[in-house]
Amino acid sequence: MKEELCSHFHINLTEHKKRDKFENITNLSEVNRVYLLLIFLFCSSVMVAQQSETDLFKKKKKNERFDAGAPVISPFIMPAYTPEMGFIVAGGGLLTFKTKRNNPYLYHSTLPLTLGIGTKGAFFTTAFLTSYWLDNRVRFYLDTWYRNMDDHYWGIGMDKGFDVEKGSQTTAYHHEGFKISSALLFKVVPNFYAGIKADFNNTKASDISELMLEDPHILEFGTNIFNSGLGFSLDYDSRDFPPNASEGLLLRLEGLFYNKTIGSDNDYQIFEFDYRQYLSIIREGSVLAWQLKTRLGFQNVPWTDMSKLGSMNDLRGYYWGQFRDNSMLFILMEYRHSFFDGGSMTFSRHGIVYWIGAGTVYDSTKDFNNGILNTGIGYRYELQPRMNLRIDVGFGTESMGVYLSFTEAF
Repeated sequence: MKEELCSHFHINLTEHKKRDKFENITNLSEVNRVYLLLIFLFCSSVMVAQQSETDLFKKKKKNERFDAGAPVISPFIMPAYTPEMGFIVAGGGLLTFKTKRNNPYLYHSTLPLTLGIGTKGAFFTTAFLTSYWLDNRVRFYLDTWYRNMDDHYWGIGMDKGFDVEKGSQTTAYHHEGFKISSALLFKVVPNFYAGIKADFNNTKASDISELMLEDPHILEFGTNIFNSGLGFSLDYDSRDFPPNASEGLLLRLEGLFYNKTIGSDNDYQIFEFDYRQYLSIIREGSVLAWQLKTRLGFQNVPWTDMSKLGSMNDLRGYYWGQFRDNSMLFILMEYRHSFFDGGSMTFSRHGIVYWIGAGTVYDSTKDFNNGILNTGIGYRYELQPRMNLRIDVGFGTESMGVYLSFTEAF
């Protein structure tokens, strides 16, 4: 089993108090399958930890290529399981490189790629490029994914997420969609970048449940929605190593304007503010990180592009999309700890994280609704210098999730 076995997957297992009314997603057979998958992942972690001299030699050669900025890829292929998709076989890898080799002023660019096929017919692919050019004076980001899978829609607002029962007659539908989002930023003064951003996304909903057909937002916006937006992005970034920072902060303000004149089906605006900070504490390799993020939607935001909680990068442990509304707000605090190698003062490849968080979705024209809490623990394995495979187990209110991905959540 190679050390690169990892992926962008979310195993979400809802255990609602009203689970006897749900669609049998938490029956004993499925619980056992999730536990078997966790055992498989744990055993994989133990196996990759046992390195021979040949393995260490290969690691040294790979690190030399990494330091020089040559392309280094950590491939993977692995099985996974989610209640929505069934068993999944996926492949992909983490590609890192410098746009100019042996340039000490350049950060490493990163490109995680994932492709998965499920036994229930689900198919998805994701890619997220973070690249640095011209001595870090220019930055280009590209976030893209495609999904064809069964999904669920509870409605709009926190209350809907709690009160509507998950099932074939209430929340189920088939989701086919894509997203392409990019940003080009230029250095203005030290640590400050400004530029333009574009976003294009499409959702086609079919096989819609009876209750979902009666939803006012579905009736207003329809089931085949294309959105296109243009806007700005402003960054203040003093992080020492953006993919896995131990010091510094990121302040990001973005605005996107979706308009029918540029091909969008709807006119609306989205503004995001993201604050992240990192502090080394106790000793080297121990980091306290926190994030405060809000996403504000104005005018006629379609149900497909409303703010949601529960992704692998925010409140891990909830079904992504169970809670959605025009706007959202969440806060996270995470402690990250790297272990030493035996009795030496050299870091091993292994680490652990623990986080707590809280968040809510709401209509910005009304008062805040109730919120949700989140906590979890994760394992880190260093695939490339300061580039980690992460396995996170998150716990929400009567729900849990297991997430596998590259680099950190924030």
